[in-house]
Amino acid sequence: MSTRQKVLILIFYVISIYFLSNTSVIGKENNKYILKNGFYFLEIKDGIIKILKVDPLGKENYGKNVLISGFGLPQLKRLKPFKNVTYEFNDKKLRIENIKFSLISDYSYDFIQWPIELSTSTLGQIFLVKSPGLYKIGAKITNYGNVDSLVKLTLRKDGPEGNIIISKDIYVEGDNCWYDLNFPIQQEGVYYLEMEKLEGRVGWFTGVKNWSEHEEAYCDKKRCNLDRIFRYSTNKQVNGIWSIELNNNILHCEFNCEQDENKHIKNELVYYFIAPWIKNGYDTSEKDKILFKRFVAENDQYLPIEQFKRRPYQDQLRPTEWLECVGNNNYNLRFEFGKEKGYISWIMDKKQMNFIIYSNKFDLKILPQRNLVPSHYPIFFSSDLQVDILLNEFYYGHGFNFPASDAPHPEWREWLGLEFCWTNTKFRDIRRDTSTITVDKDGYVHTWYKNKGWTFPNPTDYDTRHFNTNAMLILGLYRYFVWTGDFEFLNSNIEMLRKVMQYQLENLHGKDGLLIIDSPYHTGKDKSLSSNYWDILPFGYKSGYENIYFYYSLKVIAYFNA
Repeated sequence: MSTRQKVLILIFYVISIYFLSNTSVIGKENNKYILKNGFYFLEIKDGIIKILKVDPLGKENYGKNVLISGFGLPQLKRLKPFKNVTYEFNDKKLRIENIKFSLISDYSYDFIQWPIELSTSTLGQIFLVKSPGLYKIGAKITNYGNVDSLVKLTLRKDGPEGNIIISKDIYVEGDNCWYDLNFPIQQEGVYYLEMEKLEGRVGWFTGVKNWSEHEEAYCDKKRCNLDRIFRYSTNKQVNGIWSIELNNNILHCEFNCEQDENKHIKNELVYYFIAPWIKNGYDTSEKDKILFKRFVAENDQYLPIEQFKRRPYQDQLRPTEWLECVGNNNYNLRFEFGKEKGYISWIMDKKQMNFIIYSNKFDLKILPQRNLVPSHYPIFFSSDLQVDILLNEFYYGHGFNFPASDAPHPEWREWLGLEFCWTNTKFRDIRRDTSTITVDKDGYVHTWYKNKGWTFPNPTDYDTRHFNTNAMLILGLYRYFVWTGDFEFLNSNIEMLRKVMQYQLENLHGKDGLLIIDSPYHTGKDKSLSSNYWDILPFGYKSGYENIYFYYSLKVIAYFNA
């Protein structure tokens, strides 16, 4: 070998060492896969990211492990040992193929409700299962304190007269409890759950019709325009691919199914991301144990970390394009879901915070620490900086923490209008939506979404209507209009608002000068029902509370008609 050849080999060897030492994927060490660039250091074993260290400046000055128990798909944690998968990796990406697991998905049809006592022969609920894998069904039942109650639960295919899949006698041992049936896995289709009383006293929790046309309650095998409270679970066998890719300050995660028939389950997949936490006390400044100060989302939600100390879970976040976790250390983590949107809920115990990430794919972006507050949020200021800090944090944390869309109650329209319609936020813009409001032909505004009356006590036995809903709707839409000047919005709703006012003038006698509630259930006396949001107190009859809002709404209609 000539000297020139030896020199070329040496140069090639040095160049190879250089590129191998700077590659994004270091490779396999002791059955562990190491991915690394200037911003991230990851150690992956059996499909779980065990170590995640970050440097927001991209200079490999990694901090402590962000995780205390792992990051990945929860199903993979149960696959021990992690067998028969294949790994593919290059200088940017780790791809794990042929991942097989059972995906358990739970569906709960649960909402504000009351028990319907089974005095007829049967109660039932028809429902549609859109994908294969049904293996469990349950009903929410009460025994009214009668410990000797016995029912028969039966599941049928294709409706009330369909073939029986399972039938079982069940002792109803508690009040307000779930009772489930387990059976061999079934295909997608229409199913019917039926309850028959055998002994004692029993009731099935029920609500006003809320679900789609495929779901409806039955009494004696006849439709009754209600919905029962029920739940079911599916078990799907999944064969999938998990890709993890580093691209500068972005860690991309994506799980896809290899089988075409399971492509739709991407909306049922969740990742877990387990960070340290301290449950006890009120302090949130210990940086190694409480990693974040707050969570700020594209949908304008703002969740301060102090609120996570109050209960063992946090599920207020709604689908969003991104969520930024404002750090207690030198970095922020930003989950980016894109236009398809995703969301996160949290479960906390004494020492760990579990991020439950609802999306099959997302980018996790590392950023230098910044005290992110949306620039379009209003800012209060005074001569005292400390007062300013406390006041703004109070408004953001108690105003923007609750989901902007969760306001089906017409009485909230006025309050939320006062709270948000003067701000340039999505919380204001959603006030434009009237799709959750139901108005009867006579002009009465339903109390809760599609429910004419409040859902307790049983609205089929009592007149549980609230009588300030009409005024509150008028005032709520007025708040939006006066702050936005949106005449298109006003013109599209003005006739409905006039109809709503006419109900107050005619049906509630407002044209005579005083709004009067003359329902026999709303006398304003002891043991009568409430007539407004403060549902423990029996206002009713010549209620001053309702009249205050009536007169204010009357002035608003006069303003619109001027």
